[in-house]
Formats: sequence, C-alpha cells, structure tokens
Amino acid sequence: MISAIILTLNSIKFIKPCLDSILSQKADRVELIVVDNGSKDGTVIFIKENYPQIRLIENRVNLGAAKARNQGIETAR
Repeated sequence: MISAIILTLNSIKFIKPCLDSILSQKADRVELIVVDNGSKDGTVIFIKENYPQIRLIENRVNLGAAKARNQGIETAR
C-alpha cells in the first residue's frame, strides 16, 4: 500500500488538482491522508463533500508542518 500524506492550510484553490492527481495514479492500493492545519477558507468542507474516501485530520489551529506530518504518519496504515 502507498500512503500519501498531504498537509494543507487555506488551500482551496489548489487542493482539487492535487487530490485528483494522486487519486488518478495506477497503484493498486493508495491511502490518501490530508492533514488540515486550521484552514478558514472552506478547504475542509470541500474535501468532506467531494472526497469522502480520503482520511481527513482536522486541526483547529496550525500545528506546524512537522507535527501535522507526524499526525499523518501515525494514522497511515
């Protein structure tokens, strides 16, 4: 299995092409984890409504890249 961990913060403009690109890969098993670091621009709602298959970790505040990445790694299978 391939685990892809995406960190995001207020990335509503960029998240769709990013997620679509990863999900279009021909790998047999891809696990996609998005760690949101407190977005206020609708990124979380967009992901929930359009990509229910993605594991989403919602942080209320920006915890920084390292901590957020570690959250994704801990969640990965």
